[in-house]
This record gives sequence, C-alpha cells and structure tokens, in this order.
Amino acid sequence: MTEQDTVFPQLPNGWIWTTINNLAFLVTKGSTPTTYGFSYLDDGINFIKVENLSKGLVDKKSISQFISEDAHKFLKRSQLLDKDLLFSIAGTIGKVSIVRKEDLPANTNQAISLIRCPWQLVDCLYLNYCLQSPDVRSFLLKRPRGVGMNNVSLGDVSDIPVSLPPLPEQHRIVTKIEELFTRLDEGIAELKKVKLQLKRYRQSLLKSAFNGTLTADWRQEHKAELEPASVLLERIKIERKKSGKYTELPPSDTTDLPELPEGWAWTTYNQIGQWFGGGTPSKENSLYWESGTIPWVSPKDMKDIKITQTEDKITSLALNNSPVHVVTSGSLLFVVRSGIIRRTLPIALNLVDVTVNQDLKALVPSPQIFPDYLLYLTLSLSEAIRKDCSKGGTTVESIEFPLLKNYIIPLPSIKEQKYIVEKIQVCLSVSDEIEIVIEGSIKQAERLRQSILKRAFDGKLVPQDPEDEPADKLLERIKAEKMNIKSRGLT
Repeated sequence: MTEQDTVFPQLPNGWIWTTINNLAFLVTKGSTPTTYGFSYLDDGINFIKVENLSKGLVDKKSISQFISEDAHKFLKRSQLLDKDLLFSIAGTIGKVSIVRKEDLPANTNQAISLIRCPWQLVDCLYLNYCLQSPDVRSFLLKRPRGVGMNNVSLGDVSDIPVSLPPLPEQHRIVTKIEELFTRLDEGIAELKKVKLQLKRYRQSLLKSAFNGTLTADWRQEHKAELEPASVLLERIKIERKKSGKYTELPPSDTTDLPELPEGWAWTTYNQIGQWFGGGTPSKENSLYWESGTIPWVSPKDMKDIKITQTEDKITSLALNNSPVHVVTSGSLLFVVRSGIIRRTLPIALNLVDVTVNQDLKALVPSPQIFPDYLLYLTLSLSEAIRKDCSKGGTTVESIEFPLLKNYIIPLPSIKEQKYIVEKIQVCLSVSDEIEIVIEGSIKQAERLRQSILKRAFDGKLVPQDPEDEPADKLLERIKAEKMNIKSRGLT
C-alpha cells in the first residue's frame, strides 16, 4: 500500500489503507435470468435491481421482479446472503445497500456488484458507509475508462481504497454516524413537513382569492367604486361584437355553483377572449427555422408560469406560410395534448409575442381582463380542468377543447382583479422565500452528511483507543480467514 499511502491522506495511528479486494473473499456480480432461459415471475425469489437500492438498504417493497427456485439455484454465484453489500456498477453508479435476513432469499443482476467479507472481522455497516463516502466516487471518476461513467468494472470495485481502523473503532464510528444521521434525518423530515405545509398554504391562498374571501374587507371598503362584473362582461360583449369576434352562446348553467360575492359574476373562458391554435412549420424547410426570431412555444417550453423565451424560433417566412398565428403578450397558454397531462396541466402567461405549436391553445383575453388574474385563477383550477375536460380513450392524453372553452370561471371587477393579484403575489413571494431557505437547508444537510462520512473515514469522527488491536494486525487475521474460507470452498 505504499503507492496509496502517498496518494491518500495520512491516517491516525493504528489505521491503514487497504482495498476492497484485501477485505473481501468474494467480489462478483449477477446475471440476467432470461439469458439462460429463465423467465421473470409475479412472485418467487426476490430479484434485486439498482432501483431497489435505497439509503443503504434494500427497498423490499419496490421489488417488482422475481425468479423461480430453479433460476435461483442456477445463478448460484449471485445468491445473496445476510450482510452482503451491494454496489451498483451500471447506470447509476455507487448506490450501496446492505442485505438483511428479511430480504432473503434473493438474487441480483449484472448491474450490481456483490461484496462479501468475513464479517466477524469487518463491520459490514462500517464498510457500507465507507462505500457511500465522497472519496469513493472521486476514486472511481479517476479510473481510466471510455466516455462518461455509465459503468465500472469488478476490478474497479476491488481496487476501491478503504481506510481501515481497528475493529472496535469501526463499531464506534458506526454508532456515531448513525447517531448523527438520525438527527439529520429528523431535521430533514421537519423541513419537508414545512414544505408540504407551504404547498397547502398556497392552495388555500388561491382558493380564498377566487371565492372572494381574501379580499372581502377590501371589497367592502371600496364597494362604491367597484364596477359590477356583469357590467364588465356586457362591455366585453359589445367590444367583441364590434370587432366581429363574438359568437352568441346559450347561458352557462350555474345553478350548482356556489354563490359569488356581491359584484362578481360567473362567465366562461370563451366569453372573455379569443382563442388561437397553432402548428408546426415544416422542419424540412430550413428557411422556416434558421436565424428565426419569432418565439415558437411547444410543451417543452411550458415549465414556468411566465414565458419570455423559447427553445425554438421561427422566421417571418414560416409565419406567412404555415398554420401559425402571432399570440400577443399577456395571453394564456394551455397544453391540450401531451403525455404530461396524465400528471398535470401546464399553463403559462406569455410576456412576449409568440407563436404556438399544435399541442397548445392560446386565449387572448379582452383588455377588460387583467392577464395575471386569469393566470392565477386558472392555476388554482388546473387540476379540476384537467379532470373535467380530459379526453378519454386516446393514446396521448388530451383536453377536450369545447369543454375548455366553455369552462365556467368567477370574475370580479377589474379593480378587484388587480388587487387579488397584488395580494397573491405578496403572499406567494413570502412563501417562495421560505421555500428557498428550506431547500437550501436540505442541501446543506446533505453536504453535512457527506462531511460526516469524510471525517469518519479520515479518522476524525471518534477518538482512538491505544488499547485497540492495530488495523495491520486485523488485516493479517482477515487474510488468514479468507484463505481458510477458500480452502473450504465456501466462496
């Protein structure tokens, strides 16, 4: 270990640098059962994959593939035992878990290396934590390989350096790590609880904003100067008739809807603005795309609630020769066809003029409607709209446009619209600042976790005991036990 001693930090007295290869009597990996003619089953022997390794343990509940007893016997080399360490070597590199009795019987695949040591001489939890330390990933990143780090070899795993303390100190280190990690986990759990409360607060805030509760006192104070929404809607109707952009529709049925505050009215999206669809200019015509300056919104751009730029832009030639329209700033954009609608309904307000593709619809509101009011209102209704207007029976989830157009929404006066937005933005800015602090604290906790591991394996977490058997003597006993195990054919 002379070479390693020059590369790695000086260790305390009684410690030595060694490798996984010197500690383990078996370093191997699993196989794919189907390669040998076996099938996966709905029940049977647990077949552990990388996604089942979580926080140093096997997440038994997440195991979804099983193999037969015959397959398990055939794949003898990767039959797992109590205290085996699993280290992922393909895909996600460096996930570590310890196998427990309750995980057995079990087998694993070729994306996971299996490390088995004489555990009476090596604390398996110590080695488990050691393999989670930041120094291990740094070591693997420096190993020569092809492009990227999609896999590491069993040789790489065998060569992982381990700072080995006396066995009693290994036990003390594990005890201290678990004590500190328990405190960290408790703190993170509290932070996540507050984060969940913030989410509920935002939902409650929006609900109170659009049922009139949030601005009840303000509305009473300014009652004399507020124009009823019914008058506002009538003015929008007259304006749109003059422009030829109004279609008379039968009144919406609001009998089952809750009573609105005085001066508010029920309306629909279709009654307060003009809708536009979109399209995709031919990708084969480079003149439609090269050096384009006109933003072209597709679902991939709908990650934020306000859009100022897009990944793709089209040219004026594309605008004049394709089924796309300029959607003026301050319009409400909906994704109406995308797999993402299985989980959420993307909605955004464009702050610049844009065009949209065929998977979006754009509502250009009347000047009598405050765009930000429409944005926050629709965000508060997004889950209900997704469920009430979704189209069933299609491969790609989509929104029924006629249902969306005629979706019923509450509308106050323009002055109250603006005040509602002002109140929402103030409250949300405070909650956003709190969430930023929470996220920072969670990241700091993770950095602290890594710092604890580094201190532990540099010999700085717990005091040394000069009465402990030195690690070099321990390593001699480990080597002797490995030879004994191999001589008995137990590997």
